[in-house]
Amino acid sequence: MRRWVALTLMAGVVAVAQDPAHAQDVRDAQQARLALWVTSPIGASNAAHCNMPATIPQGPPDLTEDDVLAWQPATATWAVDVTRLDVHVRRPVDHCFVLALDGRRVHGVILAPQSARLIRFPTLLADARRGGLVLRLNASHDGQAFPLGQEWLDAILQSRTAP
Repeated sequence: MRRWVALTLMAGVVAVAQDPAHAQDVRDAQQARLALWVTSPIGASNAAHCNMPATIPQGPPDLTEDDVLAWQPATATWAVDVTRLDVHVRRPVDHCFVLALDGRRVHGVILAPQSARLIRFPTLLADARRGGLVLRLNASHDGQAFPLGQEWLDAILQSRTAP
């Protein structure tokens, strides 16, 4: 049985496991400036379970800044090298996610840009056309495209800015 310790941070509550293997995963995620976990599928639900306070999932992240090929600050999008990703992450649409950006935690749902779902919490738009994967973190998916965390992403990915 796992025991959890709650730590209060500026943005909310984060649970930290005392399990040694999980503690190593947490340390690995803290070393990566950008760490993404693709978690549970949303199925036919309204994805509300993706809007629960997020903890660092078990296991290493599915994607880190090392997997990012190019960053476009003008559109707040980043292209990912899909050959380095597990098969379930190559087409991550309709799954929950946990994203750590320099220790800040964002959780929400991954959607296709053309999705008709009305979501009023963070969304990660995943455009998986032409064999690639382009991501964009938005504050919501409700007809208004407001990027979320653009300044954090720019600080992390500026060395990968595409020409």
